[in-house]
Amino acid sequence: MFRLSSCKIYTLLMIVLFVSQQVNANIVNNRYLNLTLEDAVKIAMKNSYRIRQLKLGIERTKLLLKAERAELKSKIYMNLKAPEIQALSEYQWNSELYREEVVRRNTRLWQMEFSISQPVIIFGYPTNGYLSFNSKLYRYLQKNGNNDVSYYNRYFIEYVQPLFQPNILKNNLEKARLDLQQAELNYLQDIMDLLDNVSDSFFDLFYLTYMDQIHRNYLLNLKQAKHNVQQIVNHDPTRKIEKNQIEIELANARENLLQNQSNIRREIIQLKNRLGLNNLDTLGVSTKIFFIPLKIDTNKAIELAYRFNPRIRLLSNRRKQNEIEVENVKGENGINVNLDLTYGIEKQDDDYRYLWQESVNSYSVTLNAYIPLWDWGQRKARIEAARINLKRTDLYIKETKERIRTEIINIISNLEEYQRRVQNMQKNIQIAKNITLQSKEQYLLKKISLQDLLRIITSQKETETNFLKVYINYRKNLVQLMQKTYYDFENDRDLIEQFKINSS
Repeated sequence: MFRLSSCKIYTLLMIVLFVSQQVNANIVNNRYLNLTLEDAVKIAMKNSYRIRQLKLGIERTKLLLKAERAELKSKIYMNLKAPEIQALSEYQWNSELYREEVVRRNTRLWQMEFSISQPVIIFGYPTNGYLSFNSKLYRYLQKNGNNDVSYYNRYFIEYVQPLFQPNILKNNLEKARLDLQQAELNYLQDIMDLLDNVSDSFFDLFYLTYMDQIHRNYLLNLKQAKHNVQQIVNHDPTRKIEKNQIEIELANARENLLQNQSNIRREIIQLKNRLGLNNLDTLGVSTKIFFIPLKIDTNKAIELAYRFNPRIRLLSNRRKQNEIEVENVKGENGINVNLDLTYGIEKQDDDYRYLWQESVNSYSVTLNAYIPLWDWGQRKARIEAARINLKRTDLYIKETKERIRTEIINIISNLEEYQRRVQNMQKNIQIAKNITLQSKEQYLLKKISLQDLLRIITSQKETETNFLKVYINYRKNLVQLMQKTYYDFENDRDLIEQFKINSS
């Protein structure tokens, strides 16, 4: 009698457990997905590394914008020297001896500066000036045989205002806003590029999947024709050759069906890779024909494109950046004036305890001006170069608008043509089906030959195939119009709202 040891039983149990876990894992991972184009785009967006990178880029620019906004708020900071020790010799001019001499310095400095700074903003507009409250306190020790200690304390308000210079605060804030807008527009543009790529693969698979139905319908019609042929041959053995003819047609139809199914498998693998899906997933596409004739206003479509298309908005963004660049170039090597006003109280004493007693007023007024006299036309040339760059951007915007306008007019014209053809082909399909049905009866009545019947059956297949081609061209033109306008006319919705990332 065969017996298993306890060790072998345990090993077998572990193997069974492992196999069952793998089977369960495969069942969980093996999903069935019957995709529409919208589903495919959502999956591609979710799994796309490029989209993830762009989202991170948007988060980065949001933080940079937050940092620039924080620049407009109060700052509190402190500078410390604790201590600054100097024990060294250096040359100094002796005004009594009228010559330089080596002087030994031996000092100890402990210093603290405390400031609260606030940019000056009038009615929400940064003036590029700063108002600050400051406190300065230090202890200064000089060792020259004896220790000479002095204390100093000052509280004062300071106002600094640059004049005739670019507004750095406003420009930096505006540039941060433009950077965020550019990141969001690049994100939207990449979504449309992804939609373009995914739609190509989706419609290729849609075509092959729908063709599978056409091949099956064709095969079914041939089988029914074969049944009719068999009835004819049973009554008239001299027409046996017709049975061989229908067998050949059936064999070719089966081969075409198998070839189409092989193409479907290859296209599914490509679509899985493009969508980033698991190889264990079972993938298919919905072949439901969704067709509602649309009446699209060309002027409205062009207006939507001008408003939403990132190409135009990115160029407008670039134009604003060029305007900032012109302003910055004007400030380079131009007249620069800095006004610095302070007012406060101060006290110096040998005794720390008396620093806050009998303080005296202190103030200062400083006006620094840089006035260029001659630079051989350098500044003027740079300003003109910056202005030319601005004009070039204006031309790019005009050219892009004209190109988009022409593209939209052509797309809508094609779309209207395909709509008419789809409507006509739908009627033709029903007519072809009725003719095929009638021809089968006429063949049994010996009113038409087998060649006529096969030609009619093949004509139905060609009609269905032509309808499929026209319908896919119709759908592709809708996608192209969506890419240009960023508007879904079929569902009457704005794609900007659908895909945008909420700004903080």
